[in-house]
Amino acid sequence: MGKRIKDYISKMIKVSDEMATGKLKQNKSEVLSEMLVQISFFQHERLIHLIVTVLFAFLTIFTAACSCFSSSRSCRGTRRARGSSGSRWGSGWACSR
Repeated sequence: MGKRIKDYISKMIKVSDEMATGKLKQNKSEVLSEMLVQISFFQHERLIHLIVTVLFAFLTIFTAACSCFSSSRSCRGTRRARGSSGSRWGSGWACSR
């Protein structure tokens, strides 16, 4: 996107120079209307990127909050003694259900 904006700016500088010297036969209003279309396109792209970024941040925070406050399965951080769950090696972390 940045490359496209830089290319467009250099193109518009070239068009401006050609209009000043009289080499360009294009009407000034046509150039300005094309510029407005390009500006609206760039604004739309920025808006879409902002929406995606905010949505990603919201979903990240929501997921972190859900994992922290989930009551369906909470680990106490202690290991079960070997064989307390009936198996030979134990089941690992002591989690309540």
